[in-house]
Amino acid sequence: MDSPLKGVQMLWVNLLMDSLASLSLATEAPTEEVLKRKPYGSQQHLVSCLMAVNIIAHSAYELTALLVILFAGADLLDIEDGRDPSLRGVPNSHYTFLFNTFVMTILFNEINARKIDADPNVFGGLRRSPTFVLIWLASFVTQVIIVEVGGTVFLTVQLTWDQWMWSIFIGIGDLIYGQMVTFAVNFYKIFAKRRRSRKNEWDDDHLDDSSEGETTEFEMSPSSDSRPLCTDAR
Repeated sequence: MDSPLKGVQMLWVNLLMDSLASLSLATEAPTEEVLKRKPYGSQQHLVSCLMAVNIIAHSAYELTALLVILFAGADLLDIEDGRDPSLRGVPNSHYTFLFNTFVMTILFNEINARKIDADPNVFGGLRRSPTFVLIWLASFVTQVIIVEVGGTVFLTVQLTWDQWMWSIFIGIGDLIYGQMVTFAVNFYKIFAKRRRSRKNEWDDDHLDDSSEGETTEFEMSPSSDSRPLCTDAR
């Protein structure tokens, strides 16, 4: 089976994920919400639990989508199967659709990556980030040019409108999936907070009951009279 992604396509993917995404996210203007966040301790891990959850969740989504396209995409879209030995090294719609879908999931996940504190409003403050919008749109337009015009260099073929819509739909699906992950994380935070609160209330009640029992035992003790508890033996 021929490689689904060619070397020059991977170069574009790496440029998109490492350079352009980092540049677009790093140039966003700071907001007042940043000042409200608690500082991170010096002993905390570089990758937080929330970051790990997002990395694993979105990797699972993209990997599942790409594997379905790789092994069942030809039948679902009624196109030639890129795994056919006769198409080895030949640009085809199957692998072009897979490459295009991969890039769409990356682009829409960049919007998810704007919020790292489980904030569901991923579009908040977008008007104050013209650099992010410009880089995102430039990346999208460049992807269109690569697929529709750059077939000789990037080993792609032109896609139909339906194939483009499906690629964008799967990319938007990653955006919606990110909202589901954020909801699950926030729900867990509320559940854990209430659980800790109930545990603290139970501990406080237990301490109060213990204190009352000790006080009652002290008051009923025969040795507890008006004299001081500790006296000098003379």
